[in-house]
Amino acid sequence: MILRTMKLEACVAAAAVLSISIAARAADMVPPVQETLDIIKKYAPLVYLAQGETYLPSSLEDYFQNMHLVCDGVTVQKNIFQVTVSDLPPGEGGPHDNARCRFTTNNAMSGPYDIKPFFHGRMPTAAAPVPVYVYTFNVSNPQTFSVQYNTFYPYNQGKMVCPFLAPYNECLSPFGRREFDDHVADWELMSIRFIAGVPVSIHVGAHSDTEPDEASTYNPI
Repeated sequence: MILRTMKLEACVAAAAVLSISIAARAADMVPPVQETLDIIKKYAPLVYLAQGETYLPSSLEDYFQNMHLVCDGVTVQKNIFQVTVSDLPPGEGGPHDNARCRFTTNNAMSGPYDIKPFFHGRMPTAAAPVPVYVYTFNVSNPQTFSVQYNTFYPYNQGKMVCPFLAPYNECLSPFGRREFDDHVADWELMSIRFIAGVPVSIHVGAHSDTEPDEASTYNPI
């Protein structure tokens, strides 16, 4: 998906300082009007980072300084932000499960656990905020729309999982618990549906769920 973005002022979110990028779907080609932006900022979520977290959010600009695009084994000699459909193989480099184009680290990884320094992201500060990428969809009018807030992480550290039965949390696998789902690049998201400027439902992204079918009713605190 191609997004049109524009920057807004920084938004303090708990211990993190997150700037907001507002995006419109390319098909719409119309950025949100100020009335919509005011609602988006008013209800922007607080993002709490766990104490001692080692894999922090980052920006796409920081991330792509360390990556390049490879299609059919050939490096695309172009700034990633300037790549267009015409630079991709037929079929736009897809499908996902048989992709012909992949982002690759500039400094080649020696193996799946070769953690590059930029994988750790950076701690957001007032002087150097980390963006929250936002786009609107299902827009009926400036006060009735859905908005998705996205944070980007250069690396996702998986969870310790028992690959067998674990009665009473005792792992019976002869191999013990193993860490699953480590991967480079990850998006975390949440969405809010507004009607007449009032939030009516909320959705927090997680594996295997669908949006907005599994959205929950918004209850103001």
